[in-house]
Amino acid sequence: MRTQSSPPARTSRLFLSAIVASSLCAPALAFDGTAPLIIWSGRRFDASSPPTVLRHENLHTVIDNVGCPHVNVVFNQLDLHASDLPRLSSSLENLRSSVNDAKSSIQIPYLANAASAPSSVVQSLKAVCKEAGQTDIVVAKIGADGSLPKIVPGRHYILKATFKRFREAGIGNGEEDAMANSDRFVGKVMSEVDAITKDWAAFYTSTGPFKPAAMHRRAEPSGSAQQIFTDPYSKRSLFQKYVFFSDGLFMCIASTIPLVIIGIIGVRVLMSVQSPTRFEQPKKEK
Repeated sequence: MRTQSSPPARTSRLFLSAIVASSLCAPALAFDGTAPLIIWSGRRFDASSPPTVLRHENLHTVIDNVGCPHVNVVFNQLDLHASDLPRLSSSLENLRSSVNDAKSSIQIPYLANAASAPSSVVQSLKAVCKEAGQTDIVVAKIGADGSLPKIVPGRHYILKATFKRFREAGIGNGEEDAMANSDRFVGKVMSEVDAITKDWAAFYTSTGPFKPAAMHRRAEPSGSAQQIFTDPYSKRSLFQKYVFFSDGLFMCIASTIPLVIIGIIGVRVLMSVQSPTRFEQPKKEK
């Protein structure tokens, strides 16, 4: 006699498999809304076991570990993701050199809530300094030429610098050149800070990517020779206006499709299991 799963049972198994496979999309898409965070300092702090993913509410703990140095520099590279750092490493020589020469440094690839990462760093620095009894805190912007405001003893400084979106410079050499310009700015600023005081800390993070969702508006093309679009934005087609696939969504699809195929094959194999239809006759005693 052959036994088979009833149609409701088959549907429930397939539905469960689909839920398990689709649940893999959440972690992949979550990384779209993160930004890298690199911290290095001229003073020593506990840099052991940095987290790979840092929740927004735990940022204060990391900043508290760094303390409240005399000068704090916060660099904000717009629209930078942790996955961009390896391919742009050749354009970040000054950043790499400054981090390697620091007495302490930590690198956190994924800081949640990237939309407010730099402002969260500034707020956490102010809170840590106030907890340390330092109430005279100056928050100022670094000049476009890399010039610093006047640094005086007794005050604590939080200096901010924001770089343009490097993706607008064009794919390939355009992005690398834009990052190289930002990197030269970082090298100049850190050289001046280190010449003024050895009690400093630097933070390199990003505002972006803009949305953790899969669809976001394309940036306007720059005035390079290799412009992708020449029509005004209002006259472009839907697929020219928006990006429908992000890095996280692509990773989700690439990892889900094989698992769905394996799951379907496994369910089909289990459904093909049959009970025996013939039984061995007991031996008769002579």
